[in-house]
Amino acid sequence: MQNMRKNPMLQRLQFERLEAACRAFVEQRWRPYYQALAEREQRLLQLSAVVLPMLILVFAIILPVHDAWQAKQVVVQKLQVQVQEAESLALRLQSQGSVPQQDNLITQVDQLARQVQVRSFMTRIRPQPAADGQQRLLLQMQDAPYQKVVDFIAMMAKEGVSLVQVKLQKSEKHGYIHVQATLER
Repeated sequence: MQNMRKNPMLQRLQFERLEAACRAFVEQRWRPYYQALAEREQRLLQLSAVVLPMLILVFAIILPVHDAWQAKQVVVQKLQVQVQEAESLALRLQSQGSVPQQDNLITQVDQLARQVQVRSFMTRIRPQPAADGQQRLLLQMQDAPYQKVVDFIAMMAKEGVSLVQVKLQKSEKHGYIHVQATLER
């Protein structure tokens, strides 16, 4: 098989043999059948030999590709509308003088988590109501490395984020824990 791939002469010889076998088959089997048909039937068969492949090409390839392309165009248009809406909302928020990033506890915790590389282990960050006007969050992590969690807690303490409540649970993986904490600033 590999010799066939490398040797074009061998490939050509194989192709010529196949072509000869096909011609012999047509001459022996199909030509007598075709010549036995009436002239009208022969023309009909010739016409169908031309039209049928074109119909297959149109209905099996061109139309499905065209339909898929139109569906993708609709999706692109919807995404463009969403992008425009997001941009206009961003401009509106910017013009209203939105809350600076340092004042937002969720943003601060998210940035610190990315720095310590524990963000991917977080499964929930949800604001909690606080009666004293401070910002409070519920934070959950699954299968987080113990040392990175300790580093994360230390970094939050340096930034003025305090732990109101923390619950650490041993994970099935060695050196990993589950964390549920309430943070406040």
